[in-house]
Amino acid sequence: MHRFWFVAFDDDNKTFSIEGPMTNDQPWNAAVCRLTEAGRNIRCETPDLHSSREQIQKYGVRMGYTEAANPVVTPSMAEMIDNQVRH
Repeated sequence: MHRFWFVAFDDDNKTFSIEGPMTNDQPWNAAVCRLTEAGRNIRCETPDLHSSREQIQKYGVRMGYTEAANPVVTPSMAEMIDNQVRH
C-alpha cells in the first residue's frame, strides 16, 4: 500500500498540521470538502514518505504558515458540519 502524509493548510489562520503516515485520506478529504462548503478556506496536500515530517514542517514555515497545536482537519469535523446543517 502507498503510504503518505496528509498536510492540511488553513489559509485564513495561516496554520498547517501534518497527519500520518497513512494509506487512506478519504475521511480527511471529506472533512476538507465539508469545511470548504461551510466557508472555511482549507486545503490539503499529500506528499509521499520521501518527504520527512521535518521537511514538510520547514516547507509550511517557508510558505508563511505556523504549525497548529491541534489538527487543522479531523474526520469528525465532516460529521459535525453535517449535524449543524441538519439542525
